[in-house]
Amino acid sequence: MADVMMIVGDNPLNAQMLEELVRRLGDVTAVAFATSAEGIEYCAQQEPDLVIIDNLTLEPESLKIVSRFKGFPSRAEIPVIVVTSTDERELRYRAFQLGANDFLAKPIDPVEFIARALNMLLLRRSQLQLAERAEWLTGEVKKAVAEIAARERETIVRLSRAAGCKDCANSSHLMRIAEYSRHIARNMGMPEEEQELLSDAALMHDLGKVAIPDSVLLKPGPLTEDEQEVMWQHTVFGHSMLKDSDSMVLRAAAEIALCHHEKLDGSGYPNGLKGDAIPIRARIVAVADAFDAQVSPRPYQHPLKPESALEVLRRLAQTQLDPECVRALAENWQEVLDIHDRLSDDSSSSGRDPR
Repeated sequence: MADVMMIVGDNPLNAQMLEELVRRLGDVTAVAFATSAEGIEYCAQQEPDLVIIDNLTLEPESLKIVSRFKGFPSRAEIPVIVVTSTDERELRYRAFQLGANDFLAKPIDPVEFIARALNMLLLRRSQLQLAERAEWLTGEVKKAVAEIAARERETIVRLSRAAGCKDCANSSHLMRIAEYSRHIARNMGMPEEEQELLSDAALMHDLGKVAIPDSVLLKPGPLTEDEQEVMWQHTVFGHSMLKDSDSMVLRAAAEIALCHHEKLDGSGYPNGLKGDAIPIRARIVAVADAFDAQVSPRPYQHPLKPESALEVLRRLAQTQLDPECVRALAENWQEVLDIHDRLSDDSSSSGRDPR
């Protein structure tokens, strides 16, 4: 593809001479304009490879072509050669400040023009090659990061399923918690990256159950006070397994595992945190978990309709759950129903809700 050289000058004879010199450069196309306004309008739509400005003066209107051209997106690196009949240093200094790359004095020496123009075009080609290389490298880095994230998420899902298998909870429950948490975070205005991180971390909220003895975790009847204390330790166990990781997702999961049974009024566990002392991620997962517990079939309770479950959560928001998180769950309600239907399971879980 031919390089494009834009020429701006108010002298038709000079423009013709410059166009003739451009033809000697080989595979280069000249585009000439008689006014700076025309040149600026062209640059707003097109991207030349080299700009030649003829008869630049210190007048603001004359200098505007340099500053306006360099101000367009992706144009700042395009070389600009200024052709002038004066040796006035102030003009040169001002043009350099505005982004000019080189000067040619009149009368133009054809050999010098060709050498300087070729140098500027070579510079431009090198810039484009570097930009293409940088874009390629950026794409490769994104692919590598995406592959690492995918592997990390697969590990998270498998770990979470392992915890679920311990108390016979199914993977659909975990995926619903993840999707409800993402839904709440989105409606609270959290960035996409935080929504993704929260969704992945929420999968591991009950990972600590793997450390709970089967005699407690799988006990069919009510737990004794001592057994309840043991069950509550799944939050501490989960945090211990996940903390101090280099992974942002695992650090977030550790925080959620520890705090998702804390309650706004301080009646939760393991540390009796109150209000904003409970991390927002844990508050979000607590609402997602509470909602799913209400609408899921269990041996000891019949599932509620989603609308009825939401009313239960609204009552709990007065003392236990974050009202803003409950409000965010109810926003765009059809999405919640879609998650519930899409990830539903017919078999009841025998898993114990440690709430």
